[in-house]
Amino acid sequence: MDKKYTIWPYKEAFKLEERLHQTRKDKLVLEMGIGASGIPHIGSVGDAIRVNFVKLAAKDIGYDSILIAFSDDKDGLRKVPLGFPKELEQYLGVPVSLIEDPFGCCESYAKHMNNFLVDTLTDLGISYEFKSSTEEYKKGIFNEQIKKIVSKKELVGKIIEEETSSIKKEDWYPIYVECSNCHNVYTTKISKLDLDKNLVTYDCIDEFKNKKGCGNSETTNFLNGKAKLTWKADWAARFDRYGVDFECYGKDLIEAFNASSRIVKEILNNPNPPNGVFYELFTTSDGAKISKSIGNSFTAKDWLKYASKDSLLLLMLNNPQRAKEASANVIPNYEKDYELLLYKVYKNDVYIEGDSTEALEFKLIKNLNPPEKKPLIYDFSSLCATIEILGEKGKIADLYLKRYFKKSFDDLIPIIEKGKMYTNDILKPLHNKENRYNKITVPNDALYELYDFFALEKTEREVQTKVFDLIKKYNLDKKDMFQSLYAIILKRDKGPKFTTLSAMLGNEEIRISLESVLTK
Repeated sequence: MDKKYTIWPYKEAFKLEERLHQTRKDKLVLEMGIGASGIPHIGSVGDAIRVNFVKLAAKDIGYDSILIAFSDDKDGLRKVPLGFPKELEQYLGVPVSLIEDPFGCCESYAKHMNNFLVDTLTDLGISYEFKSSTEEYKKGIFNEQIKKIVSKKELVGKIIEEETSSIKKEDWYPIYVECSNCHNVYTTKISKLDLDKNLVTYDCIDEFKNKKGCGNSETTNFLNGKAKLTWKADWAARFDRYGVDFECYGKDLIEAFNASSRIVKEILNNPNPPNGVFYELFTTSDGAKISKSIGNSFTAKDWLKYASKDSLLLLMLNNPQRAKEASANVIPNYEKDYELLLYKVYKNDVYIEGDSTEALEFKLIKNLNPPEKKPLIYDFSSLCATIEILGEKGKIADLYLKRYFKKSFDDLIPIIEKGKMYTNDILKPLHNKENRYNKITVPNDALYELYDFFALEKTEREVQTKVFDLIKKYNLDKKDMFQSLYAIILKRDKGPKFTTLSAMLGNEEIRISLESVLTK
């Protein structure tokens, strides 16, 4: 395999190979963070999927690794996500692991949010080692890192200022202390640190989100879960304590990653901060940033409700440093891209081993175990269009699809059901808002020829040949021809591949649509 020209997860794996030679470790440690403040959006899952791609690539070149999924469940709740119970406002500033689950099904608010993500990772076949910030701090896992960081708080603050331009006041400390009375972590003000005895004195007098501290004053130990490092210092502590070799992070965290890496080297005296890759943030269909707190999240579970996990994995595998939309609107595009990938990695239905970009992508998508025989190809866009058209006519789509897919129908029932949900939830509401397209520029003589042509069963290749023969015979513009056909069949100006759509619908439905125009 050429190290220079391979795809990005393998490039990162080769860098980690060099790192292992330097650190003399026998296993790689990769990490991803889980924000437990709201329902994880598709970008949160993207963290895990992308790190897992690097994990798989490392395995493929001969190196074992573990993936740590670290939940930030000791963080205080900063904002009530849109659509969540307003009663949660009373818990602003309280660690999310201490807040009751507002939906009543889990041990805590944090557990409820974590389950959304870890369940998805399980569905995707991603193995990981889960760690809870609350439990890790309570067990004293980060005690040594905490002592080093608080003892050099001025240098830590200077590093953060230099890397992020975030000015730290003289009374700033790199830890949050949880009030023993109200449990708020953002209203406690530290007045004294006794580094010899590991004690911190605080007063719960600050204000957070218009909520005043309870007034409690106390001197307590800052180890074993009584305090938590502020997040850039916390990130550094995890890098150091777990020996993290690799992490992915959003473009908005480049400066924070650099600051945490410097804390690892300059404060914790560890010369090996992790390798990392930043990714562009996903956007919604209108170009807005996806956010848990404002409630515009499109989740991985949403994607998997409507489409295959292969298309989701392909979305994440594509160049992470290129901006991409992550919404229901783009699902057909990635389903199509996955189908095209299948055509490139199988010859005569048999998988082609190799180091081509397509072969490596498919190997990662299939967890390094690509099937020898080509998976079934179903043309998701044509599938959904067929379901929509027949549904509007009150006809049962399964009867038509069973005729088209024949013996493969039963194996495709899961994706057909997803296509039905996608059609009902996404396509129908979208098309109901659009004006029906009825501009037909093809002469009736050409349509009559097509009508007669569909009197007998035809292959998709024969349909394609006929359509292009008509374009040539009547001197038609190719775009006008297909726009007219889609207008006749779909009442829209564009659609899926016409040959596949016509085969799924069948000759009779195509002739009915043509007849409706020709008899006007």
